[in-house]
Amino acid sequence: MGKRSTGGNSISITSVNIDGDNATIYVTEKSPRPNENAIQVITTPGVTISFNKKPTSFIIKNIQTGEVFDKAVDDTLVER
Repeated sequence: MGKRSTGGNSISITSVNIDGDNATIYVTEKSPRPNENAIQVITTPGVTISFNKKPTSFIIKNIQTGEVFDKAVDDTLVER
């Protein structure tokens, strides 16, 4: 989702598909409606996900637009 110039934006995980060592993360984004009051401040909406087993690769896909995010803000995967 990246930086936004107002508040009222969010991103949420809709579902996760695990195929072997690969994960596809499906997300939805929410933005303020036109003419809706929103605070004027730089925001960077985000979400954290943890896996029981570290995937070798992952894709993040917006289910509303079909957009596949080419990178994550922090694509480091931490094993627990």
